[in-house]
Amino acid sequence: MQDLDEEMPEAIVSVDTNWLRAIASVGASVVDIVCRGADPVSALRPLRAIVPYDAAMISARDPVSGLQRPIVIDGYDRTLARYLNSGFLTCPGYERALSTSRALRIRDMPEFRTTTTYRAYLEPRGFQEGVALTLRSDGPESCLTGMLAMSFVGSVPDDSARDALETVAPILGRMTDVRLTPAWLRSVLGSASTAAVVDDRGNVSPVPGADGAAAPSLPSGLVRVVRTFLDFDRVTLRGYFQQGDTWQRVQIVRLPATPLQSEPRALVMFEPTSLPHDLTARELDVLSLVARGLRNREIGTILGVSPRTVGSHIEHLLLKIGLPTRAALAGEALDRGLLRVPTTGMNVPQERLSLLVRRTHLDTSVI
Repeated sequence: MQDLDEEMPEAIVSVDTNWLRAIASVGASVVDIVCRGADPVSALRPLRAIVPYDAAMISARDPVSGLQRPIVIDGYDRTLARYLNSGFLTCPGYERALSTSRALRIRDMPEFRTTTTYRAYLEPRGFQEGVALTLRSDGPESCLTGMLAMSFVGSVPDDSARDALETVAPILGRMTDVRLTPAWLRSVLGSASTAAVVDDRGNVSPVPGADGAAAPSLPSGLVRVVRTFLDFDRVTLRGYFQQGDTWQRVQIVRLPATPLQSEPRALVMFEPTSLPHDLTARELDVLSLVARGLRNREIGTILGVSPRTVGSHIEHLLLKIGLPTRAALAGEALDRGLLRVPTTGMNVPQERLSLLVRRTHLDTSVI
């Protein structure tokens, strides 16, 4: 062990103690936000001590849709904040931010000044510099969880300040990981009429922090879907579950392990609905299998119909959904969750599936 009287490495001695305090304060704020439901704005105050920004925003990423939702905004008007969580996500600047763990400044990518983001949104508001930092949760289940955006009228963070921002990024990544707090996740994803937490043994419990203490009653078939979902390396699942004559719009999101909850768990939300685009049950079956990349003959084998009948269903799907090609149809099904849950929940004899399972690795229980 190093003697405490020995000279410490220069890199440690030279660290700005004010930044260390600010970084520690960010950590404390995030604990309060995630565990105690504190106001997320408390995380911005210590960030200002690291970088005196003119505008800042922390956004959380919806793990189901991939869209971003602002958690806290300081200094951005509503129009710019909305754009940063939508149009900016297709900007080359954001694409570069996705590819690195660095806090990207405008001066690090001069070409950014020619983009619509800069010319139409930032420059007219007097912002000459900015920082974009994608946020990710740490640990074995690391994933993209949000974004930190900062804008400056004049000054820009120097390299040391940028390093400090990158130090707090994993902390903020935990704050924006809405899966850590199921009640918060439910508010981000929408107000489904029924929500519960299901573990890999099929135990159903109420959503922590949500109104009401009793666990809702879930259809046994849906519980089986969740248990199968937890057996696979997936984060989210969206689709339509049939319960008798009723359809349920279902969203399932895997919850990360915590020191107190290590077993696999998922948040399940569902509500009664009708199939979109006036789809029939059989058309949804076909669409789900088209989304898996299966050919007409393979789909026909699974459903017990001819390839010509499958082709007719696909023609109807193209007309109903208003798309030009089979590939567009598959993409729309995956993007919008136009899928049956479970995919092969069509009362198909297992022996009819065995060959296709071996050939395509089709999961016969869940998308």
